[in-house]
Amino acid sequence: MPWCEKRAHRTSAAVHRSLSLVVYQITTTPGTGASSLPVRAYAPELAADSAGSPPLPTMTPTPVSTVSPTPIPVNTPPPSNAVTAGHSTYYTDSLGIIHILGDVTNGQSSPVSFAQVTATLSSAGTTVASETGFADLETIPAGGTAPFDILATNTPVFDAIDVEVTDYHVTGEFDPLVSGLTVTLGAVRTDAIGIVYVPVTVTNDSSSTRDFVQPILGFYGAQGDLVLLGVTFTQPTTLGPGDSGTSEFLFTPDYSPQISTSQMWVDATLSALAPGPP
Repeated sequence: MPWCEKRAHRTSAAVHRSLSLVVYQITTTPGTGASSLPVRAYAPELAADSAGSPPLPTMTPTPVSTVSPTPIPVNTPPPSNAVTAGHSTYYTDSLGIIHILGDVTNGQSSPVSFAQVTATLSSAGTTVASETGFADLETIPAGGTAPFDILATNTPVFDAIDVEVTDYHVTGEFDPLVSGLTVTLGAVRTDAIGIVYVPVTVTNDSSSTRDFVQPILGFYGAQGDLVLLGVTFTQPTTLGPGDSGTSEFLFTPDYSPQISTSQMWVDATLSALAPGPP
């Protein structure tokens, strides 16, 4: 698949997933204010950033649904220098769509781009379906991670799912890593029908323009598996030097996994109209 088709597929999937966030459910204690943290555009591990981790929303599940994520086991430990998919779970939403969540770990010593993940569904050891998606970060730094959410519809009966990275490119072929973005999370609020809103602002503190600015918020369960993912684009999606864009993550009553930790990433590309240092 050509790189331009991969980018279009990845962007389309993110928009589809943002629209389908109505199937997510969590409740939360509203925050008391906003806080900022300078992050790299790829934000591999904010908790390890020297500036400290932002106070992400504290999510308290409410038992309004019997839906829970199912862990996807890793059969063979991958080599430490591999690009791998793991920390995976799946669940079926109220629309009958299967969400296959997880993250890609880049174990190499250099960044990789357009990591493609394939989920294979099987029954009694026989493959019955497969779905392909991409990591939500276009470029993953060395040692970094990026989440994914693969959507599967109209699937036959299955009893196992296997996920693996089936393609990626070395950085330099496409977009380089970019930096100079600052994330601000606002006070979390819940409306009268239980929809949770998590406001987010991204400010471009670099000297060059960023396109397709995409904040990503993930939640992990007690076993370290990704159980909930929110993806959105800022408005405007293009941020010049000093500009800010805003958006909201939306989570509504339907799916309530047990949440232990949070992780935030931000993706963006260097504008083709105004090239400059990353």
